Amino acid sequence: MKKMLAVLLALVLMLGMTIIATAAPTEEGLIVYYSFDSDSETVANGGTAEADGKANNVTYAEGAVGNAAVFNGMDSNIEFTLAEGMPSFTMSIWINPTEVWTDDEVPYSIVCSTAWDNSAVHTHITGGILRGSMASWKNADYMQEEYTHTREDALDWSDTPDMAGKWFHMALTMDGETQTRCLYINGTLVGKDVADSVSEELFKGGIEIGSWKADSQRYFYGMLDEFRLYDRALTQDEVKELTAQVADVDTIPEPTPAPKPTPTATPEITNSAAAAASPSNTVKATGTANAATATTSPSDESPSSMTWLWIVLAIAVVAVIIIVVVVKNKKKKA
Repeated sequence: MKKMLAVLLALVLMLGMTIIATAAPTEEGLIVYYSFDSDSETVANGGTAEADGKANNVTYAEGAVGNAAVFNGMDSNIEFTLAEGMPSFTMSIWINPTEVWTDDEVPYSIVCSTAWDNSAVHTHITGGILRGSMASWKNADYMQEEYTHTREDALDWSDTPDMAGKWFHMALTMDGETQTRCLYINGTLVGKDVADSVSEELFKGGIEIGSWKADSQRYFYGMLDEFRLYDRALTQDEVKELTAQVADVDTIPEPTPAPKPTPTATPEITNSAAAAASPSNTVKATGTANAATATTSPSDESPSSMTWLWIVLAIAVVAVIIIVVVVKNKKKKA
């Protein structure tokens, strides 16, 4: 009986370790990964793309996970280039602003493309609000034959709290197939909508972390850590695994989840746009599109790996209690 108990405990331990392992951040589709753990001018890429970064006036300090990159708000940034763009992506990063400007005209740029064309993606804090925008994004209500990249097209975290001096995790996803864009804060879905057109070349070309077009005075002031860029839209469970990396840091209050839209059938969307660069805020293109309505994702409802871990541990405890009771009863009969 003791051998049986030992075997059972060993199996439960192995199963628990397996579940814990699956809770580690996914690497499927990971093309750029900067841990910022190395104090070097060259930021080595841990992803699959040839995209080592160049750090300019960046220092390093203890961060959310290991070390973090420290940006001085004046001339610090990290630059890298991607040869190919993509219609689907997930951009994930830990953020800790030293100071947050309330000026609505001067944003703190977090990660953005240097081009102002159909490859543009821009995440920033403007007027104390976290925003994520991208080229080829049009609210379905507008129905204009244009690709745009403006503040009006941004997906906002409208309930942004005072974030100065606190860590929080941001993930921006775009699913090019369903044309659905999501914004997650600390694993909580805070914004979701559907485009009527999506560029297939997002993130192509030059990309900057901590600035936008280095001479534009839009430098980030604070620390950034664990930058990840995937060539696919991660599920909410996968995003939660990214946030599970951090346990003992001062974080912002848990965000309020965005209200879930009523599920509706998504109409077929066609887009024959061929975007060309333009010096203005709008990139002209030709194309047709139908209005689309956001649909709920099954992944939003599925339990996380940590939930399964607690279930397994509960089963193990019950099994051990049963075995102990059986052993005691046999001893009494003997």
